[in-house]
Amino acid sequence: MKQRPHVIAVIPARAGSKGLPGKNSVILGGKPILQYTLDEIAASRHVTHTVAITNDERFRDQAIAAGVTVIQEPEELAGDDVPIGQPIQFAVETYERQMGIRFDAVIQCEVTTPIRPPLIIDRCLDLLWEAGAEVATTVQVATIYPPQWVVRRDPDGRVHFVSPNPPLHRQDMELLYHLGGALAAFRRDVVGVPNYLKCDCVAVEYTNGECIYLDSPFDLLLAEFMLQHRWAAKEPSGLAKKLKSATDCAMVER
Repeated sequence: MKQRPHVIAVIPARAGSKGLPGKNSVILGGKPILQYTLDEIAASRHVTHTVAITNDERFRDQAIAAGVTVIQEPEELAGDDVPIGQPIQFAVETYERQMGIRFDAVIQCEVTTPIRPPLIIDRCLDLLWEAGAEVATTVQVATIYPPQWVVRRDPDGRVHFVSPNPPLHRQDMELLYHLGGALAAFRRDVVGVPNYLKCDCVAVEYTNGECIYLDSPFDLLLAEFMLQHRWAAKEPSGLAKKLKSATDCAMVER
């Protein structure tokens, strides 16, 4: 019988957010945001272990209360200039030594993404293995504002398109994507790489409105609104249609 792959979900929670202070441990919909990530992990067919790495005391207390193994993030890995892959790698290596196990795949689950597409963990892992890739990440179509129309502003106030000769009509533009904040799945050998897009990387697409990453008070209000109206996870298409309609109207007005 083929052995079940060892898959660990790592939840990083670095303290010191400037956009939304204390975001790792905020209460959303009557429960800590950590619980939303734990619910997603529990729904996975593949995840066999879960660990959190943090230097945030309040988050650590919530994680321990929820039964999660917590690894203290070293001070040298807690700075804003440290790529998130380094504490993820530290957590995996530390847990492997403690458990005497070698993992086959690693899931990076940001605690500050309480709203994700349904079953996104298994969708990423299934694609990772089926495609024979090194990394599976998440993306969404860049529809709110076409990236081809992004401009650079000079010191004297003049602006120029970043893309040379961009199309003037949205329907003529190449379909481009934003990297999503839902999560990323890695084969063990590439955990900690500085830029995972330089690996053999595939992507799972999700619809605008299916994922909310908390980085500002507005994001928190939006997540609360989505949960209140039951658009999150269970009915993402309703919000997606509203967002698309609003976007199309905005583009027509332009």
